Parts: sequence; C-alpha cells; structure tokens
Amino acid sequence: MKQDNQISPVLEENKPLRLFRTFALAMLLLILVFVVFSNTLANDFVFDDSSMIKNNPAIRSPRYVKLYFIRPFFSVGQPVTGPVDYDYYRPLVLVSYLLDYLLWNGSPGGYHLTNIVLQSISAILFFLVLCRLNVAAPVSFFAAVLFAVHPAIADSVAGVSGRSDPLCALFLLSAFYCFLMMKQASQRAKRVWLAGLSLCYLSALMTKENAIAFPFLLGAYELLKPNPARSEKSLRDTLNTLLPSFTIAVAYFLWRNTVINSSFSLRERGELLQRSATSAVVAAEYLLMAFVPGNLYFERFTRQVETVLSPRAVVSVAVLLILFLAALFLRKRHAHMSFFILWFFIFLLPFSYFFLFVPESIFFTPPHFLYFPLMGLTAAAALAGNHVRGYLRGRRQSSLFLACGALIPCLLAVQTIGRNGDWRDEFTFFSKMLRHDPLNARTYIGMGNTLLARGQMGHALARYAQAYELSDPLRNERAGPFPDGAKEGMIAISNYHAAAASAGMGDAYFALGEPENAVEMYLAALEQNAFNSVIHYKLGRAYEYIGSLEKALASYDRALRLDKNLSGARASREIILLKKEVYDQAKRVYLTSHLSGREKSADAYYGEAIMIRLSGKGEVAEALLREAVKEDPFHFGANLALGQILSERGANEEALGNFSIAYASVPTSAVAAKELALTSLVLKDTLGAVRWAAKAYELAPDQYYEQFLWDVQRLSAPAKKTAS
Repeated sequence: MKQDNQISPVLEENKPLRLFRTFALAMLLLILVFVVFSNTLANDFVFDDSSMIKNNPAIRSPRYVKLYFIRPFFSVGQPVTGPVDYDYYRPLVLVSYLLDYLLWNGSPGGYHLTNIVLQSISAILFFLVLCRLNVAAPVSFFAAVLFAVHPAIADSVAGVSGRSDPLCALFLLSAFYCFLMMKQASQRAKRVWLAGLSLCYLSALMTKENAIAFPFLLGAYELLKPNPARSEKSLRDTLNTLLPSFTIAVAYFLWRNTVINSSFSLRERGELLQRSATSAVVAAEYLLMAFVPGNLYFERFTRQVETVLSPRAVVSVAVLLILFLAALFLRKRHAHMSFFILWFFIFLLPFSYFFLFVPESIFFTPPHFLYFPLMGLTAAAALAGNHVRGYLRGRRQSSLFLACGALIPCLLAVQTIGRNGDWRDEFTFFSKMLRHDPLNARTYIGMGNTLLARGQMGHALARYAQAYELSDPLRNERAGPFPDGAKEGMIAISNYHAAAASAGMGDAYFALGEPENAVEMYLAALEQNAFNSVIHYKLGRAYEYIGSLEKALASYDRALRLDKNLSGARASREIILLKKEVYDQAKRVYLTSHLSGREKSADAYYGEAIMIRLSGKGEVAEALLREAVKEDPFHFGANLALGQILSERGANEEALGNFSIAYASVPTSAVAAKELALTSLVLKDTLGAVRWAAKAYELAPDQYYEQFLWDVQRLSAPAKKTAS
C-alpha cells in the first residue's frame, strides 16, 4: 500500500482527462453547496444582521469606507453603548456589506446569496489546495464535501453576519495555494506568487482574526516536508519562505492594536491554569462536534472549570495529548495525516485569546468557531478512510465501505439544512436558542426585542423580566457556583445584561403609553451601564413625552457627549429647545393675561393650553383651545394649535377648517400654509396640497420649504396619474 510519506505540491501534468476531472468535481461541489444552503435565501436579517446591516447607515455609502479601516468592527455606524474591552477588526467584511447594499439595497436574499457564493468558492479552493498537496482527487473531493456541508459551520453561511468565515477562508486558501505554487515556480514566477500570497494573506487578516495562525500552518508544512540533508542553505531558504507571512502578521498585529487599543493582561496564575484547562475542554468538545455533530446551536457557552483536576478537564487534556502525539508519530509514514491534525490545533490557537486575556469566566463557544479547524479534521478523516479502504479485501467490502462513506455527507447535509432554518427570522432564531439554553439572559433580551417589534408588549415585558432575573448569575442559584477569580468578569456581563433588560422594559412601557414607568426603567438601566448613549437618548424621549423638558434636554446632552453622531439625538435636542422657547412664550402670554385681569381671554386659554400640551396632556389642551376659539374665533395661535391636535388624532376635515381660519387671520404665515398642504394631502386633495405648498414656499423661500414643496409634488404625482 502506498504511503503518503511526503507533503509536496503535485507535479504539473497537462493531461486533459485530469483537468476535466478536477473541473467536474469542482462544479459538482459548487452544486452541492448551493443545494444545501439554498433554503437560506428566504431567511431574514437575524441577530447581529440587524445592527451590522439592516440598521447600519455606514454600509450604505462609499464615503464611510475610510471608517472601516480605522474603527473597530462593531463600532462602525453603531451608537456608543459602553466601554469596549475587546473588539474585532474586519474592514473587508464591511466592504462586502457595502457592495451587497449597492447590488441588493435592503433585500436579505441578495446578502444570503453572496454568502452561498463565498462558501462555494471556499469549498472549491479547499479542494484545489488538497489536490495541490498531492492528495488524490476523490479523497480531496470527499474532504471538501464533508467540510462544505458540515452543520457546525451552518451559522457562518445562514447568518449574513457570519460572512467573515467564508470570506476569510477564500483569502486564506488562496494565499496557501499561492504558497504551494511558489514552491514549484521559477525564480521570476516566484515573485508573482509571493505578491499574490502577500495580498491574499493581508486580505484574510483584514477579514477575520483567525488568519493570524496562517504563518504557523506554513511552518508546519515546511517542518513536515522531508529533507534528510538539512543544510544551512536549505534552512535559510525555509526561513526566507516563511518570513513574508510572519512579517505581515506582525505588522497587522501592531496596526490592529493601534486601531482598537487592545489591552493584553494575563489572568492570575491560579485562574490561568483553570482557563487553560477550560480551553482544553473546549478543544475536545470541538473535536467531538466535528465527528458527532449533535445538539448544535449558536448561543453556546462554556463555563470555566472549577479545578484543573476535574474529570472533564483531565479527559480532555488526555484526548488532545493523544491526538497530538499521533500527529508526531505519523510524521514520517503519513505526513499528510500529521499535517492535517496539526492544522486542527493551529487554527484553534487564535481562540486562546478569549481564555487567557478577557475577564469573563463564561466563554462564547459557538459551533462556527470550528470553521477553520474543521478543514484539517475533514482532510484527515478522508485520508484515514482511504487508508482503511486500502486494507479491505474484495470488491463487495470496498463497495459497502464507499456506500457508508457516501451516506455520511448526506446525513450532514440534512442536519445543515435544518440548522439553516434556525435563521429564518428572529422569532424562530431566539425560540430555538431558548429551547437549547433556557438560562441565557442574552437570548431572553433578543426574544423581548423581537416581541416588541411585533407589538406584543406584554410578552416582551415578561421576557425582559426573565432576562433581568437571569442577568446576575452571582445571585442566581440555578446558574450554580463560579470558580474563584471569576466574579470580576461575571459582574461586567451582569451589568450589561441587566442594563439591556431594564432598557427593554422601558421600551415596552413607552410603547404601551406609560412614559412614567419607562423613565423608571431607563434610570434603572443607566445604574447598570451609565455609558450607553442610546439609553440616555431614550430617557430623554420619555422625559419629553411627560413634559419634563429640562430633564429631557439634559438626557439628550449626555447622549450626545457619549456619541456625537447618535442618530436622532441632535434633532430631538433642537426640538426640545424649540419647545422650551414656545413654552416660555406661552407662559408669558398666560401670565400677562392674568396680570392684566383677562383670565377668561383667548390669550389666557391659549397660553395655558400650550403649556399643558407640551406637558403631554393633549385632551386638556384641546378643551382649552376650544375655549380660546369661542372667545376669539379668529385667534391665529389657537386655531393653528387646535388644528394640529385634531390632525394628530385623525380629525383632518375639522383640522382643515381651523388651519384655514388661521391662514385667513395671518395670510403671511408659511406655517399655516404648510399645515394646509399636509392636511389636503391626507384628504387626497393633491391639487390643493401642491397649491398650498407652493404658497408656503412663496411666503418663506428658503431651503426647508423648497424641499417641502418638492416632496409634496412627488407624493402628489402618482395620484395625478391615476386620476388621468
């Protein structure tokens, strides 16, 4: 039986049959990926998709591209919600979202199609890399299929925000392919392949942090390549080969640290041992997940082990040690197998960051973190299967073995198709997550947000309350005890989740028309997270609704100090200032009327009505304005304000009469003409709407009324065509 005792690129063969076979298998792989992931085309924007794509203004215009490269990934176009201890740097992912927006606008199906295309290309590149490594084409194809349709990586394709995995794989595998071609190229061609390697590797780093492990993969390749006479020259050549990728990795690390300003502080020695044991547990779980992919779900967390001598930690370390020793043992006889086992370990290394540096003691370990390590495991599994088949005697045994092997990707594909459906919409997604993990506060918050968007306020409040209850695991008995040294990180998580849950309850109360309760919940949220600009903005909105203009202004100012680009806060602040000015004027009118003994005059009723209206009591204000109109039927301010109140509650015909009287009283009022235009438009009187909008622009020929006239004309145009 032939042994794969070398890892080397295949020799160039210009055989049409071989090229046709490779092309045919690549196209078959493309079709398989499209078939398995085609049901994601009907998926909506889910989870991080909403903030990163659906509600992110920074991916809608090329003018924001500069920000992609100088800001952390989750802060581009997003409001400030608190200090960030660690973040991601993935500018090319944002570029891909921008290109998608230019192609598909806001249609989710287009974004999902891009993900499928990227996954297809990555699978084909993986197949070509294996072929280039002199792995037999059928074995390479089988390994690529196992990788491409594995349910553990479904989240990377089914969720648009998971795109960083297939996009990074595209660049990383391209870089590896350039490296393999460079090894066999002439001196002149080597420069071209080196340039391709450098560009692709830099692009991979700009897509996902996992690419930092790539130089170590090349080192493993060079180490396992047979070289009995390792002279000084050959060692120097090897170092020269690896130097470009290591140089790029170091430069990227320095640049990334400058952009994100990351802090790398190791935990204390005792806790560090526990965290290292936990990382071994997670690695062993990923190993098991690759071969027995059961009970997979996105919101998967692993708690820090209580002691390094726990049975789970000891067994995990033993399994990993055996696998690593097997890789060393197979180095000479089965170098391919050894290389792909090391591939698994190498691409798990970047995740050690979470275990060694971040303060949390519950680690986010979703299935899609297996994306890059899975390539090595599927290749090793395919090679192992091929070796086993070589020992079988008889065509019947071999055929039965091949049939069983073909059944494996079919079973994986069925499970992947099912997992794709978890991302159908947010309600389905969070329902699935709660079924798997009913103690996850973050999932309850997400479900609360989903129910709030659906208008189910009562159910949303219940979910937020459950999230708040679960947000402090230090008090939550169901969460169980935590190891020593873990409380620091858990308090940070607790505060974040408690703030989000309290703010969600504030949103629900505000939607229910209970602004006083909303204020109470927003204040409770700010006690947990005082740096959240959005909560300050929402608190200001609630204060404004109940008429506390000074407090509303202070909240808007705090929101803008935290995030000067916060959408809506600046405009709300300007509105508050105008309301304060109107309130002060109304107060002066009211006081003047009373001081002059005209308590029952139209001015007195009008001034009191405006103050009450700005306090959020519209019905009382309407009654007072009617009294003002009785006293003076042609009172400009009273008729204008009464018309606005009537228009807000849908009494547009009556409002039109009040606006007409206001305009007749003051024919130079552009505001009255504007209100007449808006009300006419609501009443389907498009000709009247355009006439009044033109009059408003004639009375106040500025940019605002010019835009207003243009908008009215545009909205009236379809109605005119229909009438004709």
